[in-house]
Amino acid sequence: MPTTFVSLNDQHLLCLTAQKDVKAFDQLLKRYEHKVFSFCNRILKDKYLAEEITQDIFVQLWQEADTYTHIHSLSAWLYRISRNKSINILKEQLARLKREHIFSEEQEYYTESEAFEEPSKREELLAYFLPLLPEKTRRVLELKLYEQLSNEEISKKLGISSHTVKNHLSNSYQQLRLHIARHLALVILGIGSF
Repeated sequence: MPTTFVSLNDQHLLCLTAQKDVKAFDQLLKRYEHKVFSFCNRILKDKYLAEEITQDIFVQLWQEADTYTHIHSLSAWLYRISRNKSINILKEQLARLKREHIFSEEQEYYTESEAFEEPSKREELLAYFLPLLPEKTRRVLELKLYEQLSNEEISKKLGISSHTVKNHLSNSYQQLRLHIARHLALVILGIGSF
């Protein structure tokens, strides 16, 4: 009599997956793949990265299923590993942004060309966090990053002193760091569960 995998609990499916039963693994995929993807996408706000992490998690589950048969709650394990992998991606992105001096307060060492070498993820982060800045501070930063104006040019364009431009830039980097840190803290505390 053929086994109906739909009626099996996660623990049983995991044990069968450890024995390389493709149908059991397929049932786990059907149950959890969309949940894992949605959770990662909520954290990362990037469906391609979320898809990649989801695939990594299920490849890991397939390859190492025999080491996970002791797991009492597959749902909780998937939630935890999804959160951890997503947080690690965010931390890597933040570290890369810092290395690229986007959030550096020492602007004399900052070159505009550095900020635009790998724009995709940085642009997404900036698009998400820029609206959280005060209007004048945001405007100064937008002129600096997007129009690549010098501090002097920004000063003339906005009718403010160069010193005020530097203060706005310093303030914007500080506030962006704070917003990103808060976002990471919320992610670490848990956005939700499956």
